[in-house]
This record gives sequence, C-alpha cells and structure tokens, in this order.
Amino acid sequence: MTNSSDLNITNPKPTRRGMMTWIIMIGGLAASYGTAAVHALRYLTPNRKPRIWKAYAGGVHDIPAGTSKIYNSPDGRKVVITNTGEQFTALSDVCPHLGCKVHWNESSKQFICPCHNGVFDVNGVAISGPPAKAGQRLAKYEIQPVDSALYITLTEG
Repeated sequence: MTNSSDLNITNPKPTRRGMMTWIIMIGGLAASYGTAAVHALRYLTPNRKPRIWKAYAGGVHDIPAGTSKIYNSPDGRKVVITNTGEQFTALSDVCPHLGCKVHWNESSKQFICPCHNGVFDVNGVAISGPPAKAGQRLAKYEIQPVDSALYITLTEG
C-alpha cells in the first residue's frame, strides 16, 4: 500500500500527452474564434465593388429618330432611351431636384421636368430651372447599338 505522502497530487508532473492536448485545444479555439471574426467582419463591411452588367434594351428600329422609349431595368429603375437622330442616349427619368419624372421634348430637343420647369440638354446636363442653379444633372447610362440591338450598361446600387 502506498502512503499519501508518496503521491504528489497537488503538483503533478506534466506529460507529453497532456501538453499536446492543451496545444490542440488552444489551437482549435484560436482557429474557431479567428473564423468567427473573419465572418463577422465580412458581414459588417459589405463588398464595395459594384456589379456591372449589360442588358438588352430593345431594337434600334424600335426607337425612330426624334423619339424616346422608357426602359424598365431588372432592378426597377426607369431609363429614358432617346434617339436624337445622331446618337442614342440613356438617362434616368428622375429629376435630381425633387424626383419628378422628366420627358423628352422633340421640338426643343431637351428633357423637361414639369414640376419646376427644369430643362436638361440631350446629355442630361441641367440648363435652366432649379436643377441648373444647383448644378445637377440626370443620371446617365452607357448605351451601345450592336447590329440592330441596343444594350445598356447598368451598375448595381
């Protein structure tokens, strides 16, 4: 029979197996907390790179010279596509001043905002009314005729 004074229970000698258990446990905790921190940071800081895509906006022959057409983008935006006779332009139909809907006036070759008589040129730059005083312009989208089709470049957000 052993005497209790022979056993050193209060300060046992560390073994290799015990040390490896602690190292693996600490490594596993560090890896799991690190993974959780990375996922939390990705959730809290969203991807800043906007998605850009080209969408079919209609045929070239669908918009005769001097007319315009409203294009409804997949994300709900409305874009006025205008054939000026020389080029196609794609501009937002929302006035930056108060959010009213603008329309193309063929006789003056300008976009008109009926709310406060804002007038925009063919490129969407405000030339009179409150939007001109504020230095505003209509949002512009790139549009490309390819063969007999029109493609508009949209950006997410």
